[in-house]
Amino acid sequence: MLRSTAAIGVCATALLAAVSAHVGIDVLGDYLVRDDSYDHVAHGSRVLFTLCALGLAALIGLYLFSHLCTAAASLRERVRMIRIRRSQMAAAIACIALLALFFVPAMETLDALRAGADVDSPADAFGGSLLLGISTTLGCALAWSGALLGVVAWLVRHRDRVARLLFELLNVGRTQVAGAHERLAPAALLASAPARRTRHRSKRGPPATATALLVH
Repeated sequence: MLRSTAAIGVCATALLAAVSAHVGIDVLGDYLVRDDSYDHVAHGSRVLFTLCALGLAALIGLYLFSHLCTAAASLRERVRMIRIRRSQMAAAIACIALLALFFVPAMETLDALRAGADVDSPADAFGGSLLLGISTTLGCALAWSGALLGVVAWLVRHRDRVARLLFELLNVGRTQVAGAHERLAPAALLASAPARRTRHRSKRGPPATATALLVH
């Protein structure tokens, strides 16, 4: 499950990097490229890819929250959950960069197809310049990879506090319910005490019902 979560995180990061690179290429192309191909079509793919990235990020957040709640009382489980090697970090950065290099031309191709236009060359898919497009995409991929690794490093450093906080938040409701029961229990006992004393003191049963006799 952790591998699938890491894969989803890499994909979400690559999507965000691609959207950022697409916007960056569009802005830089107005100054550095003679014919910016991004100026001729609408860019609805940015919204679509951003929503996909946010959806994947929300899915990861829900999984990490549930997993931290489950492992809140186990230090070994928390350490095993977020222990990451340098080779894995390098592999994640490489995957983010490669996926971003795939998503950026895919976004432009999608926008061109929606507008009824054609993408004549890979350069057009990268805004009219392969050098500008690839360098901007790699820069954005590295930036978003750094952000992802920063979040992971923060979790590694503060994993105990995060797990303890979640554990305490989950137990707040249970503690309040238990305290309410404890406050209600003495009141119930006091309320029922007179009735119990009355039952214990009475040794005789209730008087028999009187009957009426007809006298002739």
